[in-house]
Amino acid sequence: MPGYCYATANRTENWLQTVYPERDFDLSFAAADADFRRYFRAAFSDGGSVVCMDAPPDKMSVAPYLKVQKLFDMVNVPQVLHADTDLGFVVLNDLGNTTF
Repeated sequence: MPGYCYATANRTENWLQTVYPERDFDLSFAAADADFRRYFRAAFSDGGSVVCMDAPPDKMSVAPYLKVQKLFDMVNVPQVLHADTDLGFVVLNDLGNTTF
């Protein structure tokens, strides 16, 4: 994981543990956008996985993302599983590593 992501990864892992307190997972860096968003994949011990978007709320809001995602609900876009707009976290279903 790139050095700039360690603090973000720790913040993300701590938040995900509150969302999934009964599930063990390994967190790995998945991608970064040109803005402040970072994406991490949480791979659960039962074989499932989700992607967590971290958008620091002092840099940007996840609210517009959540609004657009609802507009595209019938299209094959990542489904929002959990969101915390105050902390800037969004958990998405994992569509895998294939680029569409």
